[in-house]
Amino acid sequence: MRPPAANNRPVTVTTDLSRGEVVLLATRLKGGLLSVDVAQVEADGRVILRARAQPLTFVSGVRGRREAKPGQPTEAVLLRLGHVPLGESSGLSLPPLR
Repeated sequence: MRPPAANNRPVTVTTDLSRGEVVLLATRLKGGLLSVDVAQVEADGRVILRARAQPLTFVSGVRGRREAKPGQPTEAVLLRLGHVPLGESSGLSLPPLR
């Protein structure tokens, strides 16, 4: 269990994935920055992630997406990650974003 960041609130998502699979939630913040969280899927297919911006609307990709305007949902992407050794810091490597 990881300590929650001060500004991040829980987001529960139900998936068809198996228990123990790993997913990544990505949202775009002000200034074009991305916020990400990684968590394991629970036995019932649910996964609890943390996100700064809420409410969220799920889209197929955040590249080139704009920040949400006030009152609009923030676009989010949920990615399934495979073969991620969570016990090793070198197990997850993300390319630089442009």
